[in-house]
Amino acid sequence: MEYSLKSFYRTPAKSIIYILLLALTATSLCTSLAMWRYSSKSIKHVKDTFTTIGVLSELEFIEQSYVKADTPLYDYSILSRVKNKAMESEYTVTADIREYLMGYNENIYADVKQGSEVETYPYCMSIVTGICESIEFQYSLNYKAVLRIDYSDLNIIPDFINKFEDPQLIDILGTYITEDNKSPFKVGEKYMVYVMCNSYYIHDGYVNYINARVDRIAEDYYKYEEYVEYDSTTMKEEFGEFDENKVFLKLNNPSLYMVQKIDTTAYDYIENEKGLWAERVEKCRITQHSVELILTNRINSIYMFNTNEAYIVKGRNITDEEFANGAHVCVVSSSFATNNKLSIGDKLILKVYENDFKILSSTIKRTDGEEGVWRSLEGKDKLDVWLSKGFNPNKGFFTEIEYEIVGAYATEKRADRNEFTFTNNAVFVPQKSIEGDFNTEPTVHTIKRYTDKLVYTDLLRTSIPGSFSIIIKNGYIEAFEEEMEEAGYGGMFYYFDQGYSKVSKILDEYSDISMLIALISILVWVTVVAVFIATYTSRSRQDIAIMRSLGTSRSKTFISILMTIVLIALTAALICSIAGTAIYDMITDTALADLAKDSNAVKNLAIISDRSRGTVIISAVISFITTVLSFAIVVFMQVRKNVIFLMKKAKRQ
Repeated sequence: MEYSLKSFYRTPAKSIIYILLLALTATSLCTSLAMWRYSSKSIKHVKDTFTTIGVLSELEFIEQSYVKADTPLYDYSILSRVKNKAMESEYTVTADIREYLMGYNENIYADVKQGSEVETYPYCMSIVTGICESIEFQYSLNYKAVLRIDYSDLNIIPDFINKFEDPQLIDILGTYITEDNKSPFKVGEKYMVYVMCNSYYIHDGYVNYINARVDRIAEDYYKYEEYVEYDSTTMKEEFGEFDENKVFLKLNNPSLYMVQKIDTTAYDYIENEKGLWAERVEKCRITQHSVELILTNRINSIYMFNTNEAYIVKGRNITDEEFANGAHVCVVSSSFATNNKLSIGDKLILKVYENDFKILSSTIKRTDGEEGVWRSLEGKDKLDVWLSKGFNPNKGFFTEIEYEIVGAYATEKRADRNEFTFTNNAVFVPQKSIEGDFNTEPTVHTIKRYTDKLVYTDLLRTSIPGSFSIIIKNGYIEAFEEEMEEAGYGGMFYYFDQGYSKVSKILDEYSDISMLIALISILVWVTVVAVFIATYTSRSRQDIAIMRSLGTSRSKTFISILMTIVLIALTAALICSIAGTAIYDMITDTALADLAKDSNAVKNLAIISDRSRGTVIISAVISFITTVLSFAIVVFMQVRKNVIFLMKKAKRQ
């Protein structure tokens, strides 16, 4: 060992040159091998985890319900054929035909923000009991009644209202008078109202109000309504004084009345009636403690998750194995989890029920006017939305199931309710976790059109807009679209790939470059090591001859000469490890910066980058061992040669 150190310091310039030469070539080799491994693993990750989808905007096939709607872009009769053709494509991996259910748990509250009917339905459906303080009929068909809420009686008010200070009054907007031409409210009387509580506000800075509405629940009102012209001789006492051209809207079906006058308490009335109002109470109570269950085969096949407008913020996503096995796991919104004090790993027990759907025409806000799928009906300011009607007491529950919460999601840039968005009350579960065939009953879709009068037409719709996605092989969007065009269905699908096209292109370029650099680095390293060994062993022949002539054993001579090389190679390997890691980090950081910042890939590719970093160290160790072993073989052969031969050769040199 002492001789090795002396030999190392005897010619420091040469030793430093050897170290730097080996360190530079090893650094190039180690970095390029690490980059090659990173790019190869990244491409495999891209192919395995990215999801490319094609979605239809079914609203482009459906006549909109609002009066001034134009003809849809495509005929509804071809919708099923388009879906079947897409599922038969050779480029289709599978189809995700989502099903919609609801689940009840008395200990949870629906996570809904106050707002419009479209945003809050069906959780806004409430039972409110109170004394009528005023009613005002307007020149339009609407009236406004104000009730003071009786909190000693029955009230089922949604949590997004109750979380405020207890409101004292409720403003109720309505349209219909009763079948006997009477006002639905009279001042001083007590009423139980089946009402939509959409929002809460403070009037004059100190009185708390609920903003509510009746007469907007049943879809077939138009079948039972009649226009009544104001007659001062018979109607003045009931409604006040209006011009003779004032028109009232009368409802001729008492079962649709949302207002019930009561003389005792709401509890007593319901106990004695045991009919319609008892069902309404149960419907409100169950629905307000329910979540929307979305049964899916893959969360990333859903538009908002695929485009990263919804993303996992806690826990994890549902795995492919869990989807395949129908595992009892779920992903909830982080807002829902926080509001209901739930955490990752908690159990969510739900009584599951199937719901019917109500179709409402939703006004698109100006903030939603940017280009996107929900704005595909060019120039329109309203779109129909399918909303759950909530619990149906006549159908009841059909199963109870316990889910483990494995992940929580958040949403951003969420537009108004439409076929591609969902509320924070949506819970995603594997489709196979619940057995059954759901959402098979057609939805009655009522459209309104003007001819010489307002005409209502009931149409049957057999699927729910936004529930269908095709999962396409990554990189085959163009081929899939060409196939659809040949079938006559071109331009009907919208495509999203989580940034796959951009990411895969960048990674392919990195893979090609890193492979080329790796091959060049291997050749350069082999050449440098060969030259180093040849040069150093030539120099060491004289030392071997001298040591052997002085009586040093073969083994001690071998070890002494070898240790010098070990010191040089080890120093070079340490430099290589430090420099190679730094260069690798710099290159991969640049690579990740080149990827789309909103891509789901960036986080996972960063993990692959971290794992591939170890290749630098492994390559450095291997290069060190290879160099030492190669030199050891040459030195061993020299030590075994005749001492005199070596001495003569050394003397000539």
